[in-house]
Amino acid sequence: SPPCSRRCCSPSYPRRCCSQTIVREAIPLELVERVKGLIKHEAMEQAGLAVKGQDVDIDNETEWTGSAYIHSILYRDPAFEEVLAATQPLALVHLLLGKSALMASLGCHFKGPGFATGEGELPLHSDNGNGMIPPFRTFSEVANVNYALVDYSREQGGLAMVPGSHTPCRLPTPEESALGGENGNPAAVPMDLHPGDC
Repeated sequence: SPPCSRRCCSPSYPRRCCSQTIVREAIPLELVERVKGLIKHEAMEQAGLAVKGQDVDIDNETEWTGSAYIHSILYRDPAFEEVLAATQPLALVHLLLGKSALMASLGCHFKGPGFATGEGELPLHSDNGNGMIPPFRTFSEVANVNYALVDYSREQGGLAMVPGSHTPCRLPTPEESALGGENGNPAAVPMDLHPGDC
């Protein structure tokens, strides 16, 4: 496809057509392991697994196919402050939003292996869609950092992006939101991440 001619994609503007990037080793593996343990504990409590005496193996789980969204994890342990203070992702957020940017939330999607096979994936969506009315502005008003604590891939589940999807300045249609299968958005690209990447 021809290059975008919009101002937001000009060489002098920091936001490019692809609208996403991968930062390798954004947080150290030691911090990844601490955070994984904290999240596992919170998710097991939330899902009622701890009461039932069940355990979840974050790296090799095969039986538990549930999910839990853990809200407001920043205040649960100082390790989450360390994650937020990682210099490279924070620099990108400041580049997009300015140094006066405010954090709106810090949460975690904790998913069992059934979510990797399409039984309950989070559809493609716009994080600008949280109450902003289209058409969206051509400059960044929201930045999202996804810290990988396990390997992300198409086969294992994880994260998908649609390069250039910010340029229409609107929410995706239901057809564009589909992920995987024969009706999935063909422009969706899996983000192959390793623990510590974002």
